[in-house]
Amino acid sequence: MKVEKIGLLGFGTVGSGVYHILTKNQASIEKKTGVSLQIEKALVKEPELFADKISGITFTSDVDYILNDEEISIIVEVLGGVDFAFNCVKKALESGKHVVTANKDLLAKHGVELSQIARENNVYLYYEASVGGGIPVLRPLVEHVSNNEVEAIYGIVNGTTNFILTSMSQQGLSYEEVLKTAQEKGFAEADPTSDVEGYDATYKLIILTRLAFGTNVSFDAIPKKGITQVTKTDLQLAKLSGYTIKLLASVVANGEEVYLEVRPYFVSLNHLLAQVAYENNAISVTGDALGEILLYGKGAGSHPTATSVVADVMMIATQQNRNAKVVPFEPLTEATKVHTTTAPLKDYAVVIETSKPEEFDGVVLPNQAVLTRFTQISEAELEEKVSAYQQIDGVEAVRIYPVLEA
Repeated sequence: MKVEKIGLLGFGTVGSGVYHILTKNQASIEKKTGVSLQIEKALVKEPELFADKISGITFTSDVDYILNDEEISIIVEVLGGVDFAFNCVKKALESGKHVVTANKDLLAKHGVELSQIARENNVYLYYEASVGGGIPVLRPLVEHVSNNEVEAIYGIVNGTTNFILTSMSQQGLSYEEVLKTAQEKGFAEADPTSDVEGYDATYKLIILTRLAFGTNVSFDAIPKKGITQVTKTDLQLAKLSGYTIKLLASVVANGEEVYLEVRPYFVSLNHLLAQVAYENNAISVTGDALGEILLYGKGAGSHPTATSVVADVMMIATQQNRNAKVVPFEPLTEATKVHTTTAPLKDYAVVIETSKPEEFDGVVLPNQAVLTRFTQISEAELEEKVSAYQQIDGVEAVRIYPVLEA
């Protein structure tokens, strides 16, 4: 049986998951691919901690010892970070090695360049795990949905924020209370900024947009707003109105343009995304012929993410065993849409907190928080309305949420 040797860069949560799946399911994987997949070497900071615990793998802290090994044909990068990972992946591709990565930050920042290097060297660069963890979303997007005009993508792509918002809604707790619990359970980092401010979701949105439309949008060009200002009062008002609040990464096509944003939405309880609870993720894709589909599952974790990584490795091994022509993962070399910073008309829910009773524009503002709605309004018009509310004596806060109906 043909053997494909793997160099594993990183042996943490995901890397160890890759090892366990390849080991536990070895016989099944060999039957399906016709190839024996063997991890030859693994990059770790302290090799001595692993040498006596796991046999059959050479652990090293020298990345060149792995990248320069001519017998290794596939590199799996699960290090995280950008600069060092970029140098490793770039060198591997230029050396004629196939690469599988789960690194969303790397791909959001350098995906176009790395994909071009892969094309030039006739090797695979696969990264299914970078957006949905264990959810297969990228390959369906570039294969199954490629014959459609994609109209919109809405995604719950960050498990930390979804856990926090679900807990706040179902338990009536504050953001601060739930964040502490999430950190204790390991669902949130000690520094949760990347998650709660929407940065993590933005990186994933960049990748989704590039695969769906061929449009490369920079991180700074995407408006983003996290969940730190969402209150339990907002969630209560949403529930009473038939909605819940979710942090959504969205890209919506409008003619020849696409608009991207990451922010909390009022999501109708009748929408499938409203049912996605706690650390689970889901991506809704709407095509002109297909209609709406929902891809749902575990968006993070050792074995869910490793499942997508191993699936990519198996795909490469199968194609190589068949001597198939290398086909780039990113099929679009030219953008089908251009990025716009002008938001399309949409519905908004506005929460107004007051300290004393007021009436403005026909809306009674009692000594509490109230919810008002605007339908198919531009951002400029909405800003005028909100500015007027903020000028009223007694209005303490105004929070804006786009609305996603079923």
